This record gives sequence, C-alpha cells and structure tokens, in this order.
Amino acid sequence: MRIWKKLFCTMFVLLVLFGSCITSIAVEQMVDGPIARRQLKKTVQDQLYQGKYNELEKLAGVFRKNKERLPEGVWKLQFFYEGLAAKNHSPNGWQQHFAILSKWLEEWPNSITARVAVAEAWLDFGSEVRGKAYADSVSAEGWRILAESNQKAYKLLETTPPEGADDCPERYNALLTIARTQGWERPHFEALFHEAVNFEPMYYPLYISKTIYLLPRWNGEEGEWQQFAKDAINLTPQSEGKSVYMRIVGSLLLATDVTSPGDPRLSWPTLRQGFFDVERNYPSSRWNLNVFCKWSCKFGDKETAKVLFKRIGNNPYIEAWGEREEFEGWRKWAEL
Repeated sequence: MRIWKKLFCTMFVLLVLFGSCITSIAVEQMVDGPIARRQLKKTVQDQLYQGKYNELEKLAGVFRKNKERLPEGVWKLQFFYEGLAAKNHSPNGWQQHFAILSKWLEEWPNSITARVAVAEAWLDFGSEVRGKAYADSVSAEGWRILAESNQKAYKLLETTPPEGADDCPERYNALLTIARTQGWERPHFEALFHEAVNFEPMYYPLYISKTIYLLPRWNGEEGEWQQFAKDAINLTPQSEGKSVYMRIVGSLLLATDVTSPGDPRLSWPTLRQGFFDVERNYPSSRWNLNVFCKWSCKFGDKETAKVLFKRIGNNPYIEAWGEREEFEGWRKWAEL
C-alpha cells in the first residue's frame, strides 16, 4: 500500500512539473511576437466595445509616457490603436463602431487618444469603400467617400496640442497616411515627416509610412524607398544602431509584391546588423530570433543561419516560418 502511495505521489509531482513546463512555454510565447500583439489588440477591443473609456485612456497614457514596447521592440501603442479598429465591417457594424467612438470623444473631448481613434476609423472606412482596385476602376462614389473620410480625419488631427506631452506619435502617423492618400507634394510631405520624427524619432510606423509614400505605385521613383531605409539610420539615436533599417526592410519583405531577398538594392549586411542591434536592445524575443534566422536563410547566409538554428533548437516560433515543414527544410539546408 505504501509503495503504491509513494508511486502515486511521484507521478503527481511529475505531472505538476510537466504541466508547469507546458505553461512556461505557453507564457513565453504569449508575451512575444504576433501572439502577444493579438492578445493586446483583443484586450483593447474588448474595453472599447464595453465602453471602458477610462481604462483605455489610462492604458494609452502609460504606453505613450513610458514608450512601452513588446519584447521584440515594437511599440505597444501601435497595437493599441490597431485594437481600436472596427471588428465588423458590415454597414451596421460601422454604424455601431462610429457610435461607440463618438460617445468616447463626447465624454473625453480633449482626449488625443479618442481623436486619433475616430480619425483612423474614418481612414479605414474610406479605404474600404475605395477598395483595392486600380485607380481607373474606382467609382466616382468611391472617390467621393474616400475624400470625405480623409477630410473628416484631417479635421480631427490637424491641430497640434499646446503641450507636447499631450500629443501622440500616432497622430502624426495618421496624418502621414492622409498625406499619402491625398497625394501631397513632396515638400509638404517631407515637412510633416520631419516634424513627426522630431517629435518621436523611434516610433517605427512613421518610417514605414514614409517608405510606402516612396513606393513607385504612390509618389516615389525606383530605388527611392531602398535608399530612404539606409538614410533613416541617421534619423534615429546611435543606441539603436541599424535597427530602423531592419524594421523598414523587414516590413516590406513581408509584402512579396514590393521586394524580395533578390533585390540588389537591399543590403543584407546592413539588415543583418540591424537584427544584431535589435537583439542587443531586446534580447528576450524568440520572435526576432526566428525571423532573423528565416531571413538569413532567404538571403543565403548559411553561416549565420546555422548559428541561429542552434539557438532555436527544437522549439521554433512556427508563425515566423509559416509552417513546421519550412522550418525543417531550411534547417536541413543550413546543416549541409
């Protein structure tokens, strides 16, 4: 009887320890990368649709004041605003969304957070009505609604708060979106961009917005955005190294119709150093580690990839690879 009791106790302890390991892995994943971003956005969305405006104001205030980041180094504020986007894009869904946001702005008339949220809702609505078709395929009604939506957003964002502490880098990012959509002339756009990065030089979405503006399909020439990615390094603090290059190029590489590792205007040594600089400042991110390893493979840097695969071991962040098979295929390639 005692033997069975001892065996049962041992098995129970093992089960607890095994369960703790599983929980530990899950928690580690939950605080990094897209999983953590979705979790943050879901929290914000729930608070919005429950009318918890006070909690939203506090959360945004903390994120802005402390410049809080997720473990991979991206701003929590960026995904806070993404969480405020409409969850239902039907006519009734949009109506409900604008009603909730309008109530927030009515109760908090001086809130920069509410103003940005309403403005970005108008930008999203106008963009959806316009659609993704080529310009010559968009209806006159689509253009009209897009223009009206952009103007409504601009009216909410054009006034700079008298105190810098009351402003928000996402206000500038939304203004840059309006500038691109409305086709502002280059000097006007550049003036806005430099005002934005002077206010907050490390808010990465500002650089992504200018990069998109410089794409040939919008307002740029061939090779301009690639050159801007290099030039942007000088706009950020020395402590960031070449990390902004990694942020810009990494974002554009995800859009396969924009660029690819075969683009001769991209610099893999600069991109690789950008990853090293990001990892120096944010060493606990498994997401960054896996993305770095993936792009080392894509750019043909087998030596770097081999080192990174050893660090990843048998616990890859699958979402960085797309599927387990891709991870295993590249790992075999690195070992050859």
